[in-house]
Amino acid sequence: MGSWLFYDFLWESKFSKTTPVLAHALTLLWFGGMAYFLCHTLSGRAAYIHIGGMLGTWMTANVFLRIIPRQLKMVEASKRGEPVNQEWGKNAKNRSTHNTYFTLPVIFIMLSNHFPSTYGNQYNWIILLLMSAAGAAIREFFVVRLKNPPRSKAFGLVGVALIIGVIFFTHENSAPLAATATNTPATEPSAAANGPTGTIKGLALFNGPALHGEKLQLPLICAQQNKSDTYANDIMINNGKLKNVLVRISKGLEGKEYHDVPAVAAILDQKNCQYEPRVIAVRVGQKVDFINSDATFHNVKSITSQNENFNVAMPSKDDRVTKIFNHPEIFVQTKCSVHPWMSASIAVMDHPFYSVTNDAGEFIIKNIPVGEYTLEAWHEVFGNQSKKVSVKENETINLDFSFKKE
Repeated sequence: MGSWLFYDFLWESKFSKTTPVLAHALTLLWFGGMAYFLCHTLSGRAAYIHIGGMLGTWMTANVFLRIIPRQLKMVEASKRGEPVNQEWGKNAKNRSTHNTYFTLPVIFIMLSNHFPSTYGNQYNWIILLLMSAAGAAIREFFVVRLKNPPRSKAFGLVGVALIIGVIFFTHENSAPLAATATNTPATEPSAAANGPTGTIKGLALFNGPALHGEKLQLPLICAQQNKSDTYANDIMINNGKLKNVLVRISKGLEGKEYHDVPAVAAILDQKNCQYEPRVIAVRVGQKVDFINSDATFHNVKSITSQNENFNVAMPSKDDRVTKIFNHPEIFVQTKCSVHPWMSASIAVMDHPFYSVTNDAGEFIIKNIPVGEYTLEAWHEVFGNQSKKVSVKENETINLDFSFKKE
């Protein structure tokens, strides 16, 4: 409604009568600006819906608040032999032009919900503008195809070229694979290769009353699998023990290289409209299998600064896609653009000395070379903390981390 007030003010002003070309340009500038603003403020899916609502409001209000009422008044004036307001006719022509060229962009937005590779892309606002330009160009093809065939063919080719360009730009090379890897833990680092070694184990504790994540309103396909309320799995506390804490050696391994990359793929499952597990750690070069265990449409969108971004649609139950991360990174984030609460963190490690706490809050790191290290524990909600530790030969160090709500 706010955008309609701007649009209507612009096209009712004297400015639009004297310099309509500039008014058209300002209309398109508003459209592009809103696409950029909303795509950087809301989720891509919500931004597209709001842009579609904005254009739909313009088009509907143009017809029922301006074009038809004024047409009726012009007809009545003509019947009475009174002068007809010609400016109304010019104004209606401009508004009708907008309605004509916004038709296909609005239809694209209505269909975009089925294509998270568009609204889920990091350049979703550019994709929206390109598809809108393609729709307008194709609409021009139909408008002038009889009176100006060369022009219509040129615009038709432009529209098709833009669509093909967007398809290639958003195309994901990976296809679902038929592999059946299981969620087997990564191989432990070899003690023989490291010389004298020790072990660090412990617990991730939580001080304070038990908390849980935000209550979720799941779609029916996922909600019907849960008889009770469902909460986001970013906070999972069991008898004062905290799950999904990444514990890793953050200092003390500088200059060392480890090439014992596990052959078994790590698993990140989309189950009951949440990622399971919420946090995983993998090695550089290790396979990660993304699985859709739900009978509904998911997609996996990565947010990364060191590795290649991807946005993979997984429309069917048991779809599987394999990815490999080639650079260390804490963390690669993965999200589902269709269900924005779905999120997971992937720690891509260049060494094997890490662990993620289980349901009982336990972690264990084995075969650590003798030496002085900094051990860091990270939790998505409660932050990170570190402790210095000295590893001695054949020694098992018990070390707990305690978290609390700030």
